Amino acid sequence: MKKSLFVMLLLLAGSLSTSVAVAGDSSFGMSWSSTIGTGNTSDFVSGFHARGINLEYRQRMNSNWLWGVNVGYNVFSETGNETIFLDHVQATGNWGRYINTVPIYLAGYYEFGPYNARSGRLYVAMNAGTAWLEQRTTLALYAVEDDNWHLAFSPEIGYHLPWDAFIGHVSVRWNYMPKAGDVDDQSWVEFRIGFGL
Repeated sequence: MKKSLFVMLLLLAGSLSTSVAVAGDSSFGMSWSSTIGTGNTSDFVSGFHARGINLEYRQRMNSNWLWGVNVGYNVFSETGNETIFLDHVQATGNWGRYINTVPIYLAGYYEFGPYNARSGRLYVAMNAGTAWLEQRTTLALYAVEDDNWHLAFSPEIGYHLPWDAFIGHVSVRWNYMPKAGDVDDQSWVEFRIGFGL
């Protein structure tokens, strides 16, 4: 599953970078993200996590509106050594809890203020699509895991940075996925720093 997702991300990156070369008001970029879980995500894996990456394509429609596609990969992990409960069984030892997510979003962006390619602008966005999520608990050599595709959406607020040579941005997202299969609804706040051509 992980290999096929990686291949899919590479193909998406190649196809989008080709379209950027053709379109003048478009950009393709990457962003690094760090996350803090909320709700059920925080209950399962707490703390701050700095292992996330996003690939995204944005196309300008007019001076204020853009649309885009973005694909991300976020990793949440927590380890310890104590007594835990797994499906009505009590066990003591080294344990780990992990959540891996791959959200795939179609996005709409609105930038405030007059358009100038070389000035910074505040923007808001709504991302909606689907996400693959794997939730895993390990204890020594044993693991209990669930993976599902979820519906997903993510409101975002950010700022396009005023750089001449390439487009940069900083943003904050709240990601939410309703319950799917045996995995409860998941949510987290994502802090992103991005750049692109």
